Amino acid sequence: MKKSKFNLLTLSFVIFTGLLLTIACSNPVIITTTTTTFSSNADLSSITLSNGYPLIKESDLSYKANLPNEVESVKIIPTAKNSKAKIFLNGKSINSGAESELILLNAGEENIITITVISEDNRLQKNYVVKLKRLNGRLKEINFPFSIKRMRCK
Repeated sequence: MKKSKFNLLTLSFVIFTGLLLTIACSNPVIITTTTTTFSSNADLSSITLSNGYPLIKESDLSYKANLPNEVESVKIIPTAKNSKAKIFLNGKSINSGAESELILLNAGEENIITITVISEDNRLQKNYVVKLKRLNGRLKEINFPFSIKRMRCK
C-alpha cells in the first residue's frame, strides 16, 4: 500500500486504471492506492478422463487416447494452473477441477474436444485439443460347441 500526500491546491485530477483509490478528507488530502495484479497464466496443470483412462501428450496443447468400444461416453476434468482463469470445454464454461457434462463418443472416429483457457487478466488465451478415439467393434470370445482333437488331411 502506498500513501501519498498532496496539497489540495496542487491536486487537480487523478487518472487511474486498475487502482482502488481511498481519499481521506483532511488537510492535506491523503490518497491511498492499492494495486491489484491479475495473472496472465492460461495454462492447464492437468487434463484427466473421469473413467481413469490415460491421455497421451502429443504436444503442449494436444492430447489423445484410444478407448475400447465399451466406453460410449466420458467426462473430462480440466484443471488450470491459476484457479481464477476461465475454462471453456467445447464452448461451455466449466470450473477448474470440475467434471464436464457427459460427452458421447462415436465408434471408429476421432472425437475432438476443445478446451479454451483464458487468463485472469484476459490477455492470453490457449486452445487445447483432446482427441478421443473409440475403437470400432468388440472382441468376443468364440466358444465352439465341439472340440477338435485330430484332423487328417487326405
